[in-house]
Amino acid sequence: MNRTPVRFLLTLTLALPSSALGDEYEVYVGGTDCGVDLVYRDGGFVCGYPGGILWGLDYIHLEGCCNDILFLPLPHADTEVINAAHARLEEFGEIFIAMGEMELEPVEDPGAVVWVVEAEDDVPPESILVMTQYLRAKAAFVRESWLNFVADRSLALTGWGALFVEIEDGSLGNAVYQPYGYSAHTMLRDWGVIADDEEYADHPEANGIACWMTTYGISPIVEGSFTLGYAVKFD
Repeated sequence: MNRTPVRFLLTLTLALPSSALGDEYEVYVGGTDCGVDLVYRDGGFVCGYPGGILWGLDYIHLEGCCNDILFLPLPHADTEVINAAHARLEEFGEIFIAMGEMELEPVEDPGAVVWVVEAEDDVPPESILVMTQYLRAKAAFVRESWLNFVADRSLALTGWGALFVEIEDGSLGNAVYQPYGYSAHTMLRDWGVIADDEEYADHPEANGIACWMTTYGISPIVEGSFTLGYAVKFD
């Protein structure tokens, strides 16, 4: 597979002091246009949610209190999401804001959502962020291919669909469609991404097209192995 490098620069301007009672967290927050919010603990990956989702839930993946929290607003960050995240994080420790510079283009597509299903502990946040935006920017292509295949709309539901996309040693690998009722569908419902009046697409042949189009073409060079959930609204 041909791959092109994506340049990514992150400059931290503030170092965290050592915390005697809690952990050291790094929290990357951007909201919907930046694709995903990430939480790291002591340099290791903890979780990654669709941008803005984590801060509206009744729980958060930080343990205990008295933590040192490095707060990293992403480029083009959503002000409302940033403020909500900051307010929630104050419950878990002392916040240190770090201004960073990174080449991360926003993707204005509310019908393209990404989250982290699983990741190795040492996957750098840059890799997840870059691949997240790559997939979200590709959603229009995936969407058009899926809809063009389903000529007879009586054969399939329209609405949202979700895939699990594997990245192995930095390379974009397989994509597996997640049928109706599977965990991806359930999580998207719980998060409110799929509204009560919206359907979930489940057409076996068209789903194969969506998987193929997701992994087709030139992908960025990243580091590590991880799996992303990737949801697209097809209509």
